[in-house]
Amino acid sequence: ELRPDLAEIKELGVAPGGRGRALHRAHARAGRRILLVGPDPATYLPPPTWPELQADLVADLASTAYWLSRAPAYAVLQYTRLVYTFTTRDVVVSKMATAAWAISHLAEWASLIARAREVYPAHGTEVLPMADVHRFEEFARERIDGLRATER
Repeated sequence: ELRPDLAEIKELGVAPGGRGRALHRAHARAGRRILLVGPDPATYLPPPTWPELQADLVADLASTAYWLSRAPAYAVLQYTRLVYTFTTRDVVVSKMATAAWAISHLAEWASLIARAREVYPAHGTEVLPMADVHRFEEFARERIDGLRATER
């Protein structure tokens, strides 16, 4: 039996081994890649559809919970990026850019996001208030659920 968050991924049609393909296409088409040889990927990669991107984003949402206790700054910034992306539908954006957006748009969470942004490069030495990290996860999931519900 699949966990509830993984069941949703399966329902959206993310094939095993196929996770992230739409996001990778979006990044490649936007020039966020290093081309060693061959034609520009934008000439042959089809643009991803929003449902394809959404499936990848839901997979990212499900996997981000794994990082809450292991790398809380990463998890906070990843949830920030997911909230931003579901709000704007812009998937080609960095964690640092979405953190800047969130600090100005999600005032209640500005200090936690600013601290996550500050300690994130230290990879594993971050100190964040875990109660706030868990509350932010709950907020992010509720916000994303609300945004997805309005699309249906």
